[in-house]
Amino acid sequence: MFCRDCGKQLAEGAQFCDGCGARQQTPQMQQPVAATRSRVNVTVIAVVAVAVLLVAGAGWAVFLRPANASDYENQVSDAVGGVLDVPVDIAMTLTEVAGSSSAPMGDGDISALRTTVDASAKTIADARDKIDALRPPDEYKRAHEDALAALDELSAVAKGYLRIVERIDPGDTQGDVSSEFGDEFYAGAQDASRAYSDLNGALDEMGLDGIDVEQLIDGNLY
Repeated sequence: MFCRDCGKQLAEGAQFCDGCGARQQTPQMQQPVAATRSRVNVTVIAVVAVAVLLVAGAGWAVFLRPANASDYENQVSDAVGGVLDVPVDIAMTLTEVAGSSSAPMGDGDISALRTTVDASAKTIADARDKIDALRPPDEYKRAHEDALAALDELSAVAKGYLRIVERIDPGDTQGDVSSEFGDEFYAGAQDASRAYSDLNGALDEMGLDGIDVEQLIDGNLY
């Protein structure tokens, strides 16, 4: 390097000229590339973290925030509507396939009964899934859990009926079925009656209508 005043050659990095004594300009040190990249990385991480928090907050608002009472009641009512029709559906099918006490049930009658009970089991399971997916308001949290428990009980009854139907032989008469499986059907009806009573209690807390439980046994719906 050379002195900027007198032009004398100087050693690299000299701060003063040893000829004229003039102060030399010290070159500005370049910022290390690694430090710059480090700052960029930290900035990117911070931006990503904020974005994740915003998305998580939006997710809570959409999926986890409790529904208001009115919306929740409407969704529960829609979900259990089919469940309240299950006893009538099964009763009508039993009436249609019963025939005379001495006539064989036949494959068609057993298939019709199996189809109805299977559809009823699916209706109960779908209702439970829909209600389970809801986020109840605080005042309905206990009723929400009670409704789920009642639907679990009804699901168990429907599965029990399916097991009975699978054991019916096409050659069995209505009288055979009544004598062989009557007690099991009646026990299932009692279990269903208790489950519907529990479901009614949960629905009543929400201001919703239930089913006439007395019909389940007194009305011979099962």
